[in-house]
Amino acid sequence: MRLFAAVVPPPRVAEHLAAALDRYRSGDTSLRWTRVESWHLTLAFYGSCTEAQAEERGAWLRERLRGHGPVRLRLAGAGRFRGVLWAGVDGDADALHAIARAAGAEDERVVKEARRWHPHLTLARWRASRLPRVVSRVVDGLADYRGPEWVAEEVVLLNSELHPAGARYTAQARCPLTSSRPPID
Repeated sequence: MRLFAAVVPPPRVAEHLAAALDRYRSGDTSLRWTRVESWHLTLAFYGSCTEAQAEERGAWLRERLRGHGPVRLRLAGAGRFRGVLWAGVDGDADALHAIARAAGAEDERVVKEARRWHPHLTLARWRASRLPRVVSRVVDGLADYRGPEWVAEEVVLLNSELHPAGARYTAQARCPLTSSRPPID
C-alpha cells in the first residue's frame, strides 16, 4: 500500500472544473489528464506500508486532526510544476495549512516528497522535457476561474494503486474535521 492524506472535492465541484477544462482536453495527447473521479488535494504522502500500518496511520491521522474544524474551500486558477498541470485552491488557506501540517505535510519524518507543500489539484502530467503548448493555454484560460465553494468536512486516508491506465485510489480511513474536542477523563 502507498498511503497519502487528502481532501476530496465533492462531485459538483469536480464537474464544474471538468466543464471548464473540456475545451482544452478534447483531442490533446501531449498530456496524461487525470480522471475527474480521482481528483483530490494531497495533504501529506506517507509512502509504502502494510495493512496493519495503514490501520495505525488512520488512527494516528484521526488523532492529529482532532480539534480541526471544517474548512471552506474553492478551486481557483491554475499553474504548473515540472511535469504537473494543476488547479489552485483558495478559501480558508490558514485552516487548510493547519490541517496539512497536522497531517504531516511539513514534517520530514512523515512526508516522502522533496518539495514544500502547496495546495493544488493535479489536472494532468507530462514527461517530455518540452512544455506542451496546451499547458500555457490552460493556465491562461483558468487564470480567472473560481469554482463553487464547498466545506471540506473530512480528510481521507487514501491508498494509491498504480495501473497502466493511471492511479486508482481507495479510501482506507475517513477522518472527520470537527472543532469539538472530546471530554477529558
